[in-house]
Amino acid sequence: APLIEASFCLDPGAGFHPGHRLRVQLASGSAIAVNPVLTVLAELLDLYSQRATSVDLLDFCQLPPVAHRFGFGTDEIERLRELIIDSEIRWGVDAEQRRRNGLTITQSTWLAGVQRMLISLAMASEPPVALGTVTPLDQVQGSDAHLIGQLAELVSRVRKIGRSFTDQATPQAWAAKLREAVELLASTEFEDSWQISHALGEIADFEEQTAGSKGLLDAGDIACWLDTRRKSASRRPNYGNGSLLVTDLNDLAGIRSKVVCVLGLDDDHFPGTPAIDGDDLLRLPGRRPATHWTTDRRAVRRQRLLDALLSAEDRFVVITQGADQASGALRPVSVCIAELMEACAVEGAAGQWRAASRDQLPPEETLVRWHPLQPHGWQDYALSGADQPASFDRHGLQGARALQAPPRPLVPHWQLEHTTTRESEVDIEQLIAFFINPARVLLRQATGTTRSSFERELQTSLPIEMDYRASWSAGNDLFKMLSAGHDAERARSSVWLSGQVLPGPIGAQVLDVQLAEASRVARSGRAVTSGRHRLADCQVELTGIQLQGRVQLFDDRIIVERFGYPRPDDALTCWLRLLLAVAGFDGDAAQPFGLLIG
Repeated sequence: APLIEASFCLDPGAGFHPGHRLRVQLASGSAIAVNPVLTVLAELLDLYSQRATSVDLLDFCQLPPVAHRFGFGTDEIERLRELIIDSEIRWGVDAEQRRRNGLTITQSTWLAGVQRMLISLAMASEPPVALGTVTPLDQVQGSDAHLIGQLAELVSRVRKIGRSFTDQATPQAWAAKLREAVELLASTEFEDSWQISHALGEIADFEEQTAGSKGLLDAGDIACWLDTRRKSASRRPNYGNGSLLVTDLNDLAGIRSKVVCVLGLDDDHFPGTPAIDGDDLLRLPGRRPATHWTTDRRAVRRQRLLDALLSAEDRFVVITQGADQASGALRPVSVCIAELMEACAVEGAAGQWRAASRDQLPPEETLVRWHPLQPHGWQDYALSGADQPASFDRHGLQGARALQAPPRPLVPHWQLEHTTTRESEVDIEQLIAFFINPARVLLRQATGTTRSSFERELQTSLPIEMDYRASWSAGNDLFKMLSAGHDAERARSSVWLSGQVLPGPIGAQVLDVQLAEASRVARSGRAVTSGRHRLADCQVELTGIQLQGRVQLFDDRIIVERFGYPRPDDALTCWLRLLLAVAGFDGDAAQPFGLLIG
């Protein structure tokens, strides 16, 4: 649909091909199949019956009725993604849903993550604190208060509705529950208000159809009813309105048209793969009687193609790929098109797929017409006689002429022009960042943006078996707290409750190992940083540039600490700071030296 809208029904302004003004429509789905409010109800029932992961939470927030109800825009969704990752939300709406799945662990649920976000608005993460079993997050700002409040309200309403799904109830009671869900979770713009009216109408029809029934239904029954209503809905009758209609073969049966054009009749997609693989002996019918052709998916699709052929009154056009898109090598004719050509019974070269003498025949006399694969193919614009080639597709014609012209030297598609202005002052931290990653610094200076080194992913399972990176992350948090002088037990409790490790003996073993390593590195750091501390402002005059910066010294030592093995970046950072300190060295003071701790 987006490609259709981008290519047709455009504003008839200058520069457009007349074909862009054609009124092209898709065979629209039914209102029940495309109603986002009914999608909200279906997703809500799925959350109850499935694990309700962090991905499900973010996807639920992006549903148009939910996003409109709680004010989640594009920027808010991006920030929600970061908050969900930082709060270690994995799966489960709350502890009750975890218990239904046989698990008593309460960390990393939707509710636990939202509680961590809320407490972060009132309490800082340092020193390590905990309110019951909830610890605050880092990087939570006051501007996130409204967004966190809206997310907390969403989770609260989902929990309220989900608790009512646990018990069996009569159809009338289920209708009341669904109305409450629509009222609490969905809203639309004024022009889309039909979506809520239609959803309430479907619920009313369900209640009317089950009036007088005393049977009890559960959430699975309601989910099946809603799924059946969405799948069994027929399409809207938008045929015959003068538009160029794009649909599938199933909708062409019994509908006559002047011209029928079928796209993509290749062996990879039509008539499709059989329902049973040839070597799957367990699914073969054996001695059972042969099934009817209507149960064979391939036979049904071939019949639909025949129906489309018979429904064409003037023209029946088939467009398929005849050459490889990369190499241009000819592809063999597909089985379906070969059968169509045989049924047409055109003799001679005019009825062949690719004959050597077909280029000598007029195009209107051949059954198969070949066109260039790209819109700038010269064959589409070449004319006989002295006429100049012309086309409404000006860009395609320019490309065709460029291909016919003599080759010219290649010009880079894009080139990043670095600024030629030289700064008179350079900070030592800028110099360090440049030597660590020159491309990133140049990109930031030239474009004002940069590319992050990696994109964090939403986690959907508890950390039962932690990899090296997850273990290092927990140990690094412990190391930061211990280096800041906080108590070891409080630091351990803070990481334990954050959800980074699994509660129980498995998580305790990981924490004990990381705490011992973090304590060792932190003690080494405190031993060399406990002396005299001072900040030295250093300046060095270079050729037209002044290098300056503030260097932190502990008893004339420049110290760089890292939890884990020191990397070359750490050695480079220490060395550059040491060079600046030595260049600005005062003869009366002791000469500084560098120290790496890891």
